[in-house]
Amino acid sequence: MGGDDIFNLAKDAVGVDMIDFQTRQTFGDKVLPDIRAILESGRAPRCEAIWYTAPKAHGTFIGLADGEAQSPDADVAVLLAPGSELTGHGSFARIARARASAPTAAEALDRARSKVDGLSFLFRVSSTETGTV
Repeated sequence: MGGDDIFNLAKDAVGVDMIDFQTRQTFGDKVLPDIRAILESGRAPRCEAIWYTAPKAHGTFIGLADGEAQSPDADVAVLLAPGSELTGHGSFARIARARASAPTAAEALDRARSKVDGLSFLFRVSSTETGTV
């Protein structure tokens, strides 16, 4: 299974439910004819993108700055629960993700990035140095 919502992105972009087809194929079904039928169905082309935010920050996650537990946008998900510790950065320090669709890949990516960039987060931080002001 692919991570980072890859299977859902593919399903939304081209209409092929890769989880369903992978499961069916594992049990011996011939799935290629069904996949070809979906891909040849004349569905309007659409591009999907996902973007994560993983800042270089350390602290205890409080929540979104606007006081909401989740973003009001259904395509945006806050990935940390309040009280979670955030250390470091990269894939294992993701705070939120946004998905978007558009006619082109560049537009979809711009939309997903804009959604994430519009979020503000609250953290409780403390110094590891004693005697700091």
